[in-house]
Amino acid sequence: MRLSEISQAALALIKAGMPIYTLTDFTDALPQDQESASIIGQHLQDSVRFGLKRVAVLNASNLMKMQYKRVSKGIDVEFFTSKVHALQWLRAR
Repeated sequence: MRLSEISQAALALIKAGMPIYTLTDFTDALPQDQESASIIGQHLQDSVRFGLKRVAVLNASNLMKMQYKRVSKGIDVEFFTSKVHALQWLRAR
């Protein structure tokens, strides 16, 4: 899914002023180059302004964890190997 598609899907939540909780599956994700990582980081920061509250990241490699921590500074992010635990964490407020 592209960032533009994610933004479009979140539009209904943004318009309703609802908090946004995100589950991201990094099972097949590869580390990003600096430019791509910067774009992802900016998208995350913009998302916070529109209601992003928590991000649960599933199955990230150690390198992906380091990169995501760097681009998501100041955002409530946790890493999981279990989808059940990730969803439980997202639903706990």
